[in-house]
Amino acid sequence: ETGKITCGDLSRNKKFSKVYVNINNGAEFKLYYKVDSGDWSSGDTLSNGETAVSLGSSTGKTIQFKIESTSTIDAGTIISDLSLIYRNKAIK
Repeated sequence: ETGKITCGDLSRNKKFSKVYVNINNGAEFKLYYKVDSGDWSSGDTLSNGETAVSLGSSTGKTIQFKIESTSTIDAGTIISDLSLIYRNKAIK
């Protein structure tokens, strides 16, 4: 589970659109996310290599991720990268 990710500015709302997750030598993982301390999303299945997960139209100031496995994790499994695609919303 990550901490709250603010993308550098806690005062602005953001539209979170997609996250890319790279997993080496592993499968059977699920990615959960929540925006602004809300409820965890239903899990999206991750596969070996790069997986793109759509975050829909999630809007908020922070986002948090959790990755869980549904089976035993191999010794050589590495979650090497998590890239978040978002844009700042205009301040009203």
